[in-house]
Amino acid sequence: ADWLKSVQNEDGGWGYNPGSPSDANSTSIVIGALARTGVPVNELTTKNGSTPYTALQSLAIACGEKDGGAFAYQPGKKGELAANMDATAASVLGLMGKGIASGTSNAVKDPSCTKGDDLSPEQTAQNGASFLADTLKKQPYLEQAPMPGAEESKPQPDYGNTSDAVVALAASGHADQAKASVAWLQKNGTGWAKQGGPAAT
Repeated sequence: ADWLKSVQNEDGGWGYNPGSPSDANSTSIVIGALARTGVPVNELTTKNGSTPYTALQSLAIACGEKDGGAFAYQPGKKGELAANMDATAASVLGLMGKGIASGTSNAVKDPSCTKGDDLSPEQTAQNGASFLADTLKKQPYLEQAPMPGAEESKPQPDYGNTSDAVVALAASGHADQAKASVAWLQKNGTGWAKQGGPAAT
């Protein structure tokens, strides 16, 4: 925990390696690790007053914009934010102060996207949950683009990110929004889980 705190970036987050730019996934994983050791994450402030939550919230796409509620992995070269499903699921957990293997939170009302410039970490997390829930209403699984050179040119089911989205929805109090996705994973994800190792199960 002390080492993680020592390599915190000035924007409040963490990158894949010490000193690399902060990203949503790395920051969320560190938040989960520190929270499990009892470290008050909101008190981990940098010299400019940024916290890990500040870093994650800076990657959130504002409600009302295209893909509002979603999170980017990192800003683009011009500071633009592009929705990333994996980063969104991770950020929901991170802003809730939870790790990857989170349990289910008490159910709350259906997720919605709240507009504003001064949202709390949990409000921003609920915005992410709203984006995930809306996306999974269209079909019970997320998709990934085909790999370069792959014979199949159509997007394929993304078992890993679908599983992450289910965990994020459950942890943010919306397990009911993930029921169809859980059923889909139970029916279609057995082979993936066997190939994916312990992390997949």
